[in-house]
Amino acid sequence: MSEQIFGDQVDPGDEIGPLLKHPDLEQVQRYLGAWNLANAAAIGRFTDKTAAERDGFAGAIVPGPMSQAFLAQLLTDWAGPLGRIKSLDVNFRRPAHHGEDLKCIGLITDKQAEDGQTLVKIDVFIEDPRGDRPTQGVAEVIVPSSP
Repeated sequence: MSEQIFGDQVDPGDEIGPLLKHPDLEQVQRYLGAWNLANAAAIGRFTDKTAAERDGFAGAIVPGPMSQAFLAQLLTDWAGPLGRIKSLDVNFRRPAHHGEDLKCIGLITDKQAEDGQTLVKIDVFIEDPRGDRPTQGVAEVIVPSSP
């Protein structure tokens, strides 16, 4: 269980993470299975190098929603048991590939008091080994204001 973060402990400019991920074929298959995505033609680019190359990718890719789930995990781990994600909006700018080390990072951009809690605005992104950001976006997370 993660520790609880409070609004008075965070400031704009603070960094969250990194949460390190190394997605592989087995993890992607489990993710797709959890979503009951069994159509082989539709999921080939996520599980098969040849199918991914036929679709114009360098190899099998990580599903975009799986990347978004990585960022959601970063935020929920950071926010603690009393925190919650209010919104998470991401853009998929380029593919992330199986077997790459991915760093999920957040940067706090603003915070404001809201009904006895703190609304924290955060820029979030995934960084691949080349320094590219295949997935990036913005989030709003609510945490308790003080202990």
